[in-house]
Amino acid sequence: MPRRSYLSPQAKKLAVISPAYNEEDSIEAVISEIRKIEDGLSKIDILLTLIVVNDGSQDKTSELANSAGADLVVHHEVNRGLGAAVRSGLNAAREQGADIVVKVDADLQHDPQDLKKMIQ
Repeated sequence: MPRRSYLSPQAKKLAVISPAYNEEDSIEAVISEIRKIEDGLSKIDILLTLIVVNDGSQDKTSELANSAGADLVVHHEVNRGLGAAVRSGLNAAREQGADIVVKVDADLQHDPQDLKKMIQ
């Protein structure tokens, strides 16, 4: 599901996991900000997969994550907490074959612009 297909076969696979609980006000902005760095990551041979873990949200978090461009939305039927959401995200990242996994909160607490520096 990652968007870039022109990277080398040796490209590292980065999964950004974003646990989300009732984040309809910010999830689109988070996804948009993460997508803005995608070209910069491809220049250093990194393929991005964006995984949102919808942790039992009662709002439109899941629908908005899908429409905003998340590669995968993992669903918890009920709120299980941050630890469970991170574990679900890590499991999904493993299934996607990720070499690197980073968690970015769905409330814009973390600046996605820092991802490239952190990975390097």
